[in-house]
Amino acid sequence: MSSQQPVLGVTMGDPAGIGSEIIVRSYPQVTDRANLVVPGDLGVMEAAVDDGDSDLELNRIESVDEAAFADGVLDVVDFGNVADLQRGELRAAYGATALEYVEEGIELATEGRIDAMVNAPMNIGKHVCIYK
Repeated sequence: MSSQQPVLGVTMGDPAGIGSEIIVRSYPQVTDRANLVVPGDLGVMEAAVDDGDSDLELNRIESVDEAAFADGVLDVVDFGNVADLQRGELRAAYGATALEYVEEGIELATEGRIDAMVNAPMNIGKHVCIYK
């Protein structure tokens, strides 16, 4: 990775979905072109690394300014907002957390702290009303 590469914010998506797995699996290909920062939940990302039998290291950060952008290290802005994760279940709380990650990504982009934003899959459906 290089500090000259654009910074791509990849929101984790629905914590009970496949977003974290997609991020872990695509990391080697994407980091050839961009530095990654994931707004999400560190515990969920750790489970994806373990489940994917990946040697990817995770770096918990509170701000993009703390990002390491090092080879083999994924920087995660840890919200720590997922408790009692049940993969594959549709829950209002999961929809709300997915929206929090998107809001963080939008804020980072509008502040110029990331160059672009991508969202991992989300299933927020009717939960948008619950969140608002």
